[in-house]
Amino acid sequence: MKIRLAQINPIVGDIEYNSKLIKNTIKSSEKFDILVFPELALTGYPPQDLLFDNKFIKEVEKSLVDIKKCVKHQAVILGLPAYESNSLMNSAVVMQHGKVVGCHSKVLLPTYDVFDETRYFTSSDKISPIKVFINNKEVSLGIQICEDLWDESYSTKITKTLIDKGAEMIVNISASPYRKKILDKRLVLCRDKCKDLKYYFIYCNIVGGQDELVFDGRSFILDNHGDIKAFGSSFKEDMVDFDSSHSKSLNDPLSYIDESEELFNALSLGLSDYFKKSGFEKAVIGLSGGIDSAITAAIAVDAIGKDNVVGVSMPSSFSSDHSKSDAKILADNLGIRFETIPINELYEKVLSNMESFFKDTPRGLAEENLQARIRGNILMSISNKIGALVLNTGNKTELALGYCTMYGD
Repeated sequence: MKIRLAQINPIVGDIEYNSKLIKNTIKSSEKFDILVFPELALTGYPPQDLLFDNKFIKEVEKSLVDIKKCVKHQAVILGLPAYESNSLMNSAVVMQHGKVVGCHSKVLLPTYDVFDETRYFTSSDKISPIKVFINNKEVSLGIQICEDLWDESYSTKITKTLIDKGAEMIVNISASPYRKKILDKRLVLCRDKCKDLKYYFIYCNIVGGQDELVFDGRSFILDNHGDIKAFGSSFKEDMVDFDSSHSKSLNDPLSYIDESEELFNALSLGLSDYFKKSGFEKAVIGLSGGIDSAITAAIAVDAIGKDNVVGVSMPSSFSSDHSKSDAKILADNLGIRFETIPINELYEKVLSNMESFFKDTPRGLAEENLQARIRGNILMSISNKIGALVLNTGNKTELALGYCTMYGD
């Protein structure tokens, strides 16, 4: 049995692009018996209020007709929104020989953290395996969608129900965002549920950045002993291939994960995809010589390339020589364009024009914030002029505490 997990990076709302990506993958995967795509692969995840647009849903339906024509002998599992009895469902269609041979719609709809699926979808009450033919042999697939796997706090146990009804293989299609140590949780959960299977537990996760969400991929296939038979790349598209005729167990990926590197790669992918999917190429960053702007610049270079990053130092009379030289050294080390725009004259000019409020008063927070706002204006002006996005260099503590200068850098 040959299985391929298509760990793809779709664009939310771009059905034409996603459909082309899916069709090309199907055509290039004809030697595989089973081909699996992630949750809502056709629309991208999360499509949010696009789902309220009837034209959008009709475009999905039209694309599915074209996709079906590409499917030959292999069983193809694809995530998309679909109507069932006038209710919109988060669904997975199973296709074979140019036809839809079965459909599973998501039973457990998450409404916590970043998820709000009950706003868009209706929960399904149908849980049954879907039969396909692999090498002229009938195989019963238990299809589930993301949260259907995480059923500990729900009364309905999707995996157990599917196995009790005869599922020989579980296929979970997901759009599971990256969190620290999330891979450990996924593997523990799937290993606990694969013991009673005849064949494999398949987990196919989406990959890519979508606004504030980052999806890490890392799709995998487990045998019924919980051993890893195939494992996908982290934070990038991948075709995860498995052939049961000459398979061997892989080393546990948890043993070689560096958390700092993992977090850096997540941030880099999130930034890279934000630029690509928004149609931007260049970034401008205010370089202070401090650690926050240094890390931001390093991530930007990794995400979009050094030729697309501009670093701007904006020293005032309060800036130390050390901070100015550190900013220049950082830019040289990263190989990015570096410009220095002193703000002292601008700062003094603005202060002199506000003498009626500032004269004969002690210098304090207002003067400090004025420097940040001047720098913010400079960065936004450069952004407008060269068509670049300004990258914020604030850190997580500042964000959590609301510590920032409004309209500043």
